Amino acid sequence: MNEVKQTQELIDKIINFVEHTPWKSDYKADLQRLRDLVERPCDLAIAGEVKAGKSSFLNALLGVDLAKVGVTETTATINFFRYGNPADPDKPVVVYWNDGREPEEQTKDFLDSLQGHDEEVLTRAEKIDHLEYLIPNKDLKEITIIDTPGFGSVEETHEKRTADFLTPRRDALRKRQAEQSDNFTNSADAVIFLTDKPAKADTQKFFTEYIPHISSSNALGVLSKIDKQDPQEIQKLASSLSENFQDKLFDVMPVSAGVYHAINKLRANTDLLSSLQEKIKKIEKKRLDVIGEPHWTAGEGAYNNMFERAGLPLSERKAMLESVSVPWGVFYAILRALYNNASVEDAIEELIHYSGMEKVKAVLEKQFFSRARAIRCGSILRQVKDIVSRIKLIAIPLQRSSDSNRKTYIEMIEYAKNYFGEQLASSFKRFVEQNIPDKAVVDRYEQETDSLLAETNQLLAVMNKSERQSESLRLLDRFANLFSDSQLLEIRTLFGQNTGKDISEYDCGTRYLYWNSKLQRASDNDYRTLLNYVCSAYLDLNNLNGNK
Repeated sequence: MNEVKQTQELIDKIINFVEHTPWKSDYKADLQRLRDLVERPCDLAIAGEVKAGKSSFLNALLGVDLAKVGVTETTATINFFRYGNPADPDKPVVVYWNDGREPEEQTKDFLDSLQGHDEEVLTRAEKIDHLEYLIPNKDLKEITIIDTPGFGSVEETHEKRTADFLTPRRDALRKRQAEQSDNFTNSADAVIFLTDKPAKADTQKFFTEYIPHISSSNALGVLSKIDKQDPQEIQKLASSLSENFQDKLFDVMPVSAGVYHAINKLRANTDLLSSLQEKIKKIEKKRLDVIGEPHWTAGEGAYNNMFERAGLPLSERKAMLESVSVPWGVFYAILRALYNNASVEDAIEELIHYSGMEKVKAVLEKQFFSRARAIRCGSILRQVKDIVSRIKLIAIPLQRSSDSNRKTYIEMIEYAKNYFGEQLASSFKRFVEQNIPDKAVVDRYEQETDSLLAETNQLLAVMNKSERQSESLRLLDRFANLFSDSQLLEIRTLFGQNTGKDISEYDCGTRYLYWNSKLQRASDNDYRTLLNYVCSAYLDLNNLNGNK
């Protein structure tokens, strides 16, 4: 189906209706704006708590080093990543100011200067509306990625609360950023939600208040910074988040964006990786398994002595860490992979797999990038439906209540005609008749509104069915090993893939009973979702064929 054409045609029909009603000035501009947005790229918001790893994730996803990664909260506001090439490669970001200045190209040094909370940074950040990056990444042709500042604060110390009290502007800036994050996330067509910890009250609020329009068909969860997590807890945490938000997230996928981005930059420098591998293999594995950053950087004590006996004095260890210029968790993951593999190439392959980013990118391609137009149209249609619903539930009842007033006004004008004169009384009467429709006109408005709502719901239903089919096929790929070849052929045929078979070859009633029995025994939520889609599709076919 041509989602864009059908969406535009329906909006045109609704605009034409509104054009000839008393509510033209209330709704036409909003409807026209939504129509204009249909062909624009889908908005994908990157959201989550402050310091959840959004910048690292973006750098890894897009293969750039533009989103600032730091140890404190980055003060920049909203960041837009769009398709294109910057006019000046040395100035990769365009700053949009909110103080009346023209947009301005800026360097990466300027981006780095937005880190922290000192007076100079605050003064600069207060004047920024948003930042825009142009990146020649094909995925951005249909998707605009919006990096939001995040919600919540990682700073819970007394010093922070004191600083907020003494520097009200800092608190005001945070509130402005939170408001912008809410606005952009709430209007986004799709969302990637990042977190590095169990769900908290802020997380629950995010899903219930900030993105109530988001469902599992257009939202993906990412458990970030797994290089900083206990390996035994990673899958448990991902499963917990997935279970808590199963109706909101397509999946929750563990990743280390830092490892992925670092190894993709280092893989060309095999000499450096070979040197690191040679040095780290001098350490006993049982020692390597328990070292942390304090042990690695200790200048004295048992660990320092152990390292020195292995030919790795403190100066050498510092040089090793500085040579890759990454956080400790990423560095340690690289060391372990180099230690556990015979070759650098095998270590690189292990790290890419461990990072989880390739799996995330594959899901994003299927879940968002290849469906960008459908996601965009569905999002806009839901907003259009909201406008038409407001006309039906608010505007028309108000107009109907005015009908009795219309009769009263006309009677009063007729009664006072001798005082006003025939010409002025006629003018008053025409004004009332033109601006207060009678019952027959209001009835017609209501009928037309009901018809437009039905058309909108029908188009949304068709799109939702297409969404379910797409999601079913994605889930089928995931659980393919649980089905026989004949079952896979049947499901793919059922959901519109060209398999050479016709779904009419299957008895709908019998096959529904078969798949429903499998559904009743299933326990995994995603597997149940797939079987539910299969059962629903057979029920639809059964009803279409006129069977009971």
